[in-house]
Amino acid sequence: MGRHQRSLSFADVDEHQASGILGDIIKESDVFLGGSSIGKGLKKAANYYMKTNLAAQAKAEHLQLAGASDLEHGADVNPLESSFYVVDIGIVVSQVYQWRRFFPRVEPFMAVKCNPDPVIIKTLAILGCNFDCASSNEIRLVHECTADLPRKPDIIFANPCKPRSHIVEAVCKGIRLMTFDNTAEIEKCASISKKIELVLRIVTDDRGSQCRLSSKFGAPPIKVT
Repeated sequence: MGRHQRSLSFADVDEHQASGILGDIIKESDVFLGGSSIGKGLKKAANYYMKTNLAAQAKAEHLQLAGASDLEHGADVNPLESSFYVVDIGIVVSQVYQWRRFFPRVEPFMAVKCNPDPVIIKTLAILGCNFDCASSNEIRLVHECTADLPRKPDIIFANPCKPRSHIVEAVCKGIRLMTFDNTAEIEKCASISKKIELVLRIVTDDRGSQCRLSSKFGAPPIKVT
């Protein structure tokens, strides 16, 4: 996908509260403050990134290539040719606050595979969210992003067919919650550790969904009973 630009707008979130909580991550990640990820805000964030970061980074990277100095204008690169995307951290913050407001008893576990951006992961962790990881790489990413935080988020290892090596690594890192869709997965987890706490994933009727996840996740009701 290329490089990232993170912007922060607040929608209906209290600006002083959000910026206070996320002050460190805003500074260390060079987040652009102001605007929004839609309309004029998107244009401002993109222009800011291209003018302050993209051109200098692209030139520095090309200068490091072997033989670049022998090319005619080899180091003259156009930043507009490089892809990047804008992430509005403010919307992420707003969604968390909305979740807490309308689902106060439901603890959110963000599926890392949907957007493994380190800043998003760290932001959600700071706001008290937990994570759904489908592989050992995703587990490592969450641990790396939250290593310096006082609160360590909970992780559920959610994959219908988890490799034994990934389960072993997860258990050694203190992860206990794991999903299962079939008896084979129960037997596999039980043979590795008695400390694993299994969560049954059940097939639901999602015929109206754009992406029918029940086609690959969950145990059919007839198997559950």
